[in-house]
Amino acid sequence: MVRFESIKASTGDHMETVDDANDELKAQLRPYSPMIGPFAKDWVVLHYPPSLKYWWKDICEGKPSAQRPSKPVLLASHHYSCTEIKPLPTLHERISQKEARWSPNMHIGVEFRHIPYYWEWLEDILRHFRSALSRIHLLDAVYASMFIYRCDISVMQTFCESWCPLTNTVLLSEGEMSISLWDIHVLGGLPISGLLYDEVIPAKVFEESKAEHDLRLPHSCAYLFKAFRHLTTKSNRTAFGNPQPWGDTTHGALLDLDIPEAHRRETYLAAFLSCWICSFALPLKNQGHIRPGVFKPASYLASGREISLAIPVLASIYRGMGELCISSSPGKHPGSFPAHFVYAWIASYFPSHRSTAHVSVGARMINFHGHEAALSFNSSEARSLIRSNKSISWLATFVNRSRDEDFIDDNMQSRQTAGLFLSMRSSFVTLRHDNCFVIQQYSPHRFSRQFGFYQDLPGELEIQRFPRQDRLFSLFSTSVLLGTNSSFLIPGRCTSIQARTTPAFVSWWKSVYSLTYSLRPSSPPDASKTRGQSKLRKRKVNDSPSSPKEKAAKILIEPEEKRKLKVKLTSHCVPPLPREVVAKGGKDEKSVFDDIFGNGYDEELDHEETQDDQSEMDIAEELRACNNTFASPDQELIDASHDPVIVQTAACILMRDSSDIVDVPTVSAKTPSQNVRDVILRAERHAASYMVESIKKKLLETPLDEIHDLKQECEELFQYITSKGIDISFLQGLAEKYIECGSRFRSQQKTHAEKPVLSVLEQQLLTVEADLSSAVSRRQKEEERVQTLERDMKDIHQNQTRLKAELAELSIKENNLVIVIADSKHLLEEHATTVKVLTKSHTSLRERVVDVKRVETELSATKECLDEAHEALKTLRWEP
Repeated sequence: MVRFESIKASTGDHMETVDDANDELKAQLRPYSPMIGPFAKDWVVLHYPPSLKYWWKDICEGKPSAQRPSKPVLLASHHYSCTEIKPLPTLHERISQKEARWSPNMHIGVEFRHIPYYWEWLEDILRHFRSALSRIHLLDAVYASMFIYRCDISVMQTFCESWCPLTNTVLLSEGEMSISLWDIHVLGGLPISGLLYDEVIPAKVFEESKAEHDLRLPHSCAYLFKAFRHLTTKSNRTAFGNPQPWGDTTHGALLDLDIPEAHRRETYLAAFLSCWICSFALPLKNQGHIRPGVFKPASYLASGREISLAIPVLASIYRGMGELCISSSPGKHPGSFPAHFVYAWIASYFPSHRSTAHVSVGARMINFHGHEAALSFNSSEARSLIRSNKSISWLATFVNRSRDEDFIDDNMQSRQTAGLFLSMRSSFVTLRHDNCFVIQQYSPHRFSRQFGFYQDLPGELEIQRFPRQDRLFSLFSTSVLLGTNSSFLIPGRCTSIQARTTPAFVSWWKSVYSLTYSLRPSSPPDASKTRGQSKLRKRKVNDSPSSPKEKAAKILIEPEEKRKLKVKLTSHCVPPLPREVVAKGGKDEKSVFDDIFGNGYDEELDHEETQDDQSEMDIAEELRACNNTFASPDQELIDASHDPVIVQTAACILMRDSSDIVDVPTVSAKTPSQNVRDVILRAERHAASYMVESIKKKLLETPLDEIHDLKQECEELFQYITSKGIDISFLQGLAEKYIECGSRFRSQQKTHAEKPVLSVLEQQLLTVEADLSSAVSRRQKEEERVQTLERDMKDIHQNQTRLKAELAELSIKENNLVIVIADSKHLLEEHATTVKVLTKSHTSLRERVVDVKRVETELSATKECLDEAHEALKTLRWEP
């Protein structure tokens, strides 16, 4: 008999499986607190992002008409409006700046590969458990693991280089695209709705479930841990074994594990689903091994409970792509996401594969299976295929509807409609396995053309901070929430879907795309060139100054233009952080959203809030006044001495704090009153004057529209000088005013450039006034219509109440009639029996009457004969 015991040790709590027959054979498992099911907390669900009343809006350019229809735009609940133009971080940019380089032996994600005897096991499962898999909506997904999927390596490289971890989208010449929940559902056959995927080892369940009726998890879960313990004690590895078809061999194995006959089929299915999750659906680690944490979700599935698998799969893909994009050697290590789903997505939206002759009824990824399905491309062809807009199938997985349809999320829609609504709604996709919590932003409004909408400006993600990691449950609950009474739209099919963009988006995206791909990606150098460059770098390092004094002296004599170029390049070499989190447990750990939003994302004010009422002319005058002031600074402060001791000490101060200066040369004996501290103070002052002169020169030479970029540099410089006890408040205030004026000048200049001319504004104003009048009229009519509908609704409620009362009365009558009918049926049976008996008696009597009549007739005839004979005897005269 195998039992489970909780062990508390210095290395952390763990659970051991113990066999009563052999106490030495044990397997240690690490448990974690479950998020759903037995012994989980009662979570307080805080719905974020909030649910919008309307998940789309119509944008009309002028007055709507048949020639100028409205444009439906998908909305998001966790973004705010923003038109800022800035480059988006990509792996392409990092490769161009020599910050990353593809690994020679590339591994992009975990590919589903051939596992010995897996397909035979799968065929046996499909033969015996087809209906069970259909009930949990996994039949198509399980069947899809019957095939192998591949993709051209150049195409995958280009796809990864175009991926933006900040937005979880692919950046193309005409806009953004991404892998959606609907894509995962259609291509992979995975359900969107269902329970949270909670991959943990639930130790307490086994510890406290001492009787069969106390077991709160499916029975198959405990049996899987018994089988796991058996495998680990035999080989110390939980690699996939040699599964046999359902028959006497399997029956014997289940019998050896003491599994009752009533639980054997469910355990057999749960064992296969554990293998399927680890190898095909969610290969988070080594594909050839089973993670014991999957036993819980696999047992839930085998017992008939549906689990949301599309959400954790998409979260793992987003997380894996983000890790690859920030890696210095992308492709060196296999990712932790299922690459075959990405292959299927690329094949669906781009002509990168040839479709097989197989006609898929379920998961569409089957259409692109096999080694021969993937076409071959070189690097140039792959870039043209992915980044251009020539051959994209924007509606590759979208449903085919003849017209636009409005719906209300009343939780009464079909499964397909509800899945589309969840896929089009902005949220966060989550994944929990063991003590890792993955949260990724899901923003379908950034790639809304894949759902048939028009593409508008996406805006910026709102920064939200949450105090605890347990908000993952709230975010998941929000992502699958139905019954919100929100209105949503499913657009009909359109032949020119790529042209469904607003003018504002087209203008904005051209600027963003040109900034993002301004640098040309460099090809990986040859090995011989790499060795030569390595030697050259070594020589350069050896030739560089080694001491702080030499470095400082080099900085002092370095040309101003070269220093500017170096500062500018350095400011763009910091790789962006991906919007993701893999939070580990701990006492002093940060919250999930602190990890997501705490670094690299600063809150921004609205553009209108940064503007001032001062005109551009006033700001220009103010800037000229500041220039004149800087042209004649305080000579007492900036006058520098040519004393070699002071110059050398000033160079050291520029490199490090004065408290660290240990190699200051002493002065000659001719100046005994000048001690080391005086030299340091003088050096500090002259160093400060040199800094002020340098920043003043930079301020004067910097173009007006770039002055705002010097704000942080000036603040750090002034803070350093002030820390030395030198008062430069006047210059600091003047410089800050100059930079502030420059910032306002740039802001207003940009605003002025974006504003249309007055005549256009007046024409737009007239149009808006006409539209406003029309909208007010429509609103009044709509209010009247709503009032009429409310009255009708009130009448319906009254009729409903009356009908409910009548229904109750009819129910009572129905119950009475049921009783009467039952009694009548009983009496009817008794009468039928009586009739049957009487009918039989009647038949018998009729037969007897007939016999009696026949006898009487014969008797009468005989009597007549007898009478005749009697008369004859009486009249007889016999004479001898």
